Amino acid sequence: MKILWKSNRGKFFESVCVPFKKKGIYTICLSSQAGCFLGCKICETAKCRYGKNIDLTVEELVEEAIKTKKIADRKFTKLKFDEISFMGMGEPFLNLDNIIKTVDKLTSKGYNVSISTVGILPALKKFARHKFKKYPRLQISVHKFDGREKIIPIDRKYPIKNVLKIALRYSIKHSFPLTLNWVLLKGVNDSKKDAKRLGDLFDPKNCRINVTDYVGDKFDNVPEKEKEKFIGWIKKASKRKYSKAIEVNSFKVLGTEIKAGCGQLVGKDKEILSK
Repeated sequence: MKILWKSNRGKFFESVCVPFKKKGIYTICLSSQAGCFLGCKICETAKCRYGKNIDLTVEELVEEAIKTKKIADRKFTKLKFDEISFMGMGEPFLNLDNIIKTVDKLTSKGYNVSISTVGILPALKKFARHKFKKYPRLQISVHKFDGREKIIPIDRKYPIKNVLKIALRYSIKHSFPLTLNWVLLKGVNDSKKDAKRLGDLFDPKNCRINVTDYVGDKFDNVPEKEKEKFIGWIKKASKRKYSKAIEVNSFKVLGTEIKAGCGQLVGKDKEILSK
């Protein structure tokens, strides 16, 4: 289920409710901006053309969260609410001040919050210094090491190795695992070398990995059997180095039929898509 919103500046954005029926829970995925300037090749939001002033205000962010949850509560009556995740449209760390204030408001109401970022280093450092009432969990959109800038252009300015140092330090300090997101792209980041590096670099005590299917038309998806093999390589490398395999979650993207999947949110179809 997804919801279309209109900001005070007349710009459209979306929120999504994601049910996990086997686990008996649902999560809420929120947008932090009405569009995005970063141009990541694996994300349809990069096609949005809204000009300046795309940051959502604290009032808009809180309203998005509270109203989305109310609608979800009515729809998913047999599921338990799990968490609010800022991983919809936009880059949360480019709207950092408003995100920090919003997180404090939401956690004061008892909500669990996580934030996903491609890694805006100065903002991440500021975020890590902030004294939250309840600390949000972090997710880093990694997707590739060597040549990452080809799919995540901001890596040229803020290399992933520097981002991971700060993110890992923050997560260890506040006693929860750092989540590393890896959208699997055939011939781009699905090799045994990629898997081994993931298994070698990240200690199972401090990290977990989400391997997700790609939704889009710029890259080829990886068949399920090859995806399972890739995950097996990660775990084997991890166990060899740390004597324990890292947690790796395999995700099929839900909601693609209504364009509610990860990387599909664009706010309002034809009006804001680049030609």
